[in-house]
Amino acid sequence: MVRSSSIGRRLGLALLWSAVTTGLVVGFAAALAGLALAGLAIAGIELGEVQRAVWLAIARSVATTALAPLGVFTLVAWWILTAVRPAFDATWRSILVGTFGLAALGFPPVGAGSFTIWKAETPFDYGATWLLVAGGVTAALVLARRVVPVLGPGAFGARLG
Repeated sequence: MVRSSSIGRRLGLALLWSAVTTGLVVGFAAALAGLALAGLAIAGIELGEVQRAVWLAIARSVATTALAPLGVFTLVAWWILTAVRPAFDATWRSILVGTFGLAALGFPPVGAGSFTIWKAETPFDYGATWLLVAGGVTAALVLARRVVPVLGPGAFGARLG
């Protein structure tokens, strides 16, 4: 029998994890856009208002069409996986490896459905993007758990029942 208090606690933790991760993804996207714009300025490339707006739109699009959907997939998959196998949530190492594994497995179907602004020209392009997006999602998810103590190892490790 599944106890509603256990499900409620796990769901509350998952929502907290999702909120912190979302903030990190938005921050990462803004920081990367800012770094790209700063790098162009340092290189002496002056961008007009329209070009800056395009850079920011690209960053926003990557965050909303690639990182966010894959982050949601990975978080939900982690929630289900740890309900079945709580040991996956026991250590930072297992959290890091497991989260990256789920993000990497989720990229092909999630990316095909949501990341439509981008198309790989070569297998290398696809592989590099796969690793970057899965790595970015993993970084945001794991960092969110690192900065919020209640989300540390074992937070999702309790069996339902």
